[in-house]
Amino acid sequence: MKEKMNELEAMRNELAYRIKELENKKETDFITPEMILKIFEKDREIINSSKDPHEIKEVLKNYI
Repeated sequence: MKEKMNELEAMRNELAYRIKELENKKETDFITPEMILKIFEKDREIINSSKDPHEIKEVLKNYI
């Protein structure tokens, strides 16, 4: 009985640790539509304002 209690206690501690890890995990693991729009806007500004063909080519590589 004591052995089973120790097993369950160890399992509980492991699960509590996993829960804390998940709670502390950054929310930026997921790409939001707002993040995508910001990236598009930044790249659009570079393409529209840049006179350097190499810089424009580097931006376009991200989409090909």
